[in-house]
Amino acid sequence: MQVAECLEEIKRYAREHRLRVKIAVILEENDVSASEYSKKPRFDFRSLIKLIKDNEVDVIFVTEVERLVRQPAEGEQLIDLAATTSLREIRLTSEQGYNLSVLNGIHNLRRAVKLAERESRKTSERLRRKLVERARNGQGHGGRRCFGYKRGNMEIDEAEASILREMGSKLLIGCSFKEIAYWANGQGYK
Repeated sequence: MQVAECLEEIKRYAREHRLRVKIAVILEENDVSASEYSKKPRFDFRSLIKLIKDNEVDVIFVTEVERLVRQPAEGEQLIDLAATTSLREIRLTSEQGYNLSVLNGIHNLRRAVKLAERESRKTSERLRRKLVERARNGQGHGGRRCFGYKRGNMEIDEAEASILREMGSKLLIGCSFKEIAYWANGQGYK
């Protein structure tokens, strides 16, 4: 959806500025956050930086600043690159933009990135408080259902628990993990 919105904004931008636009690349970082709390590397962001350094990018189109950067250091990296490369603007699908060749554009981008960072931190703090509260109430932290438990991970699923007990018995009589895995697979439990 975000790519489609950006492509529409590119068309509008090209008409408005009477430009022929060449799309250098479409980058999609699915399941990768720009947040400082993310553990996953942002390979597409690194690719974008390389393209900018190679003077392949004049304008970056993105749905919102938070989809591009949430860390001030990354925002500053884009600002610094705009001073030495052909990068001149970041455009949002809301028809807003940040002209990186003028003081106000740079200031507004810095402010937007700081707000994105703040929101990311607030979200993280809320989630942390929620997980602490769930633990305090004896609830799981979410995620996938554990084998041997019903949905919510609080109530035992007797059918699956009996399989786990059988696996434990096999381990105690000397079966290897591999043998137990083959047995479980044979029972229909992958």
